[in-house]
Amino acid sequence: MGSKEIFIVFTSCGDFMYGKRIDPKGASKNSKIFVGGLKPESDDDTIKTFFTELYGEIASFERGVDKHTEMPRPFAFLTLKDEEMAAKCVKEKWHTIDDKQVECKSAVDNYQYKQQRNFNYQNNYRYDSYGGPSFGSSYGHFAGGGPSRQNKGMNRSNPY
Repeated sequence: MGSKEIFIVFTSCGDFMYGKRIDPKGASKNSKIFVGGLKPESDDDTIKTFFTELYGEIASFERGVDKHTEMPRPFAFLTLKDEEMAAKCVKEKWHTIDDKQVECKSAVDNYQYKQQRNFNYQNNYRYDSYGGPSFGSSYGHFAGGGPSRQNKGMNRSNPY
């Protein structure tokens, strides 16, 4: 279906379809990208130039500032005008900007991110620094319940 046919459908049906109110919108993929691992010293123009040369025109660019140090944050969000180029950028994942490896991922809506985090906490899932599930930690966990090495013969169990 071409854009002409879509326009005809949108304009011909009005605000109601099958007795229900509708709000027709064109479908779009996510072309917003999260860029993580940036050097705080890297300026915004360097980052924009890098992505513009490889993937085309940038529709928007957002990079926050740390309120304590007033340095740019080590991540940014950018939206490319071409969705196919955004998908290519995310697929290539790792890029080098200012001699630093940065990671590009599809940006996730803040509401969606918080819902996923709440789900993981509710189900007692923990994630390690690589994004995968963590099935325990080396901090504060004790092994076994048998006799300790210092007091041989004493049968001490793990209090935790």
